[in-house]
Amino acid sequence: MNAPSQIKFILGTSIQEFDNKKFRKLFHLTKTPKELYYAKNYLCRYFAREKVGVYKWDPKNQIFEYYNKKDACESFIQSEHMIFKNDKGEVIEKFSIQSWFFRETPFFSLEYYKSFFRKTALPICTKDFTIYFLLFPYLEAQIQ
Repeated sequence: MNAPSQIKFILGTSIQEFDNKKFRKLFHLTKTPKELYYAKNYLCRYFAREKVGVYKWDPKNQIFEYYNKKDACESFIQSEHMIFKNDKGEVIEKFSIQSWFFRETPFFSLEYYKSFFRKTALPICTKDFTIYFLLFPYLEAQIQ
């Protein structure tokens, strides 16, 4: 599995419920730090960090649900670790999905999103997990 170079995804548009087993499989199939992209991508399709908690996309009701950090960590963004070694067996990187999510993903403000964009924009996340807003969703198909 090689990480795609220009993939972006749309936060909060998944139509299937988050599957923790699928996420864990993507995470544990990772052989290199670059391949973490797939697990990170899947997680960030459903979750966005807020200053003191987490928003989770509920595809059935088409809404974001708010969870405090403790509940989100116990239920969804659990403490999964990966250790990457080189050919000599030396550790080259240690990675925690929980630490990455709560330290490196951008803050998302649902209130800002609702008040400013309403339904005229979609939150898009790039390959480096930066969130920006696509103002004209119909153009997305033409850009890809």
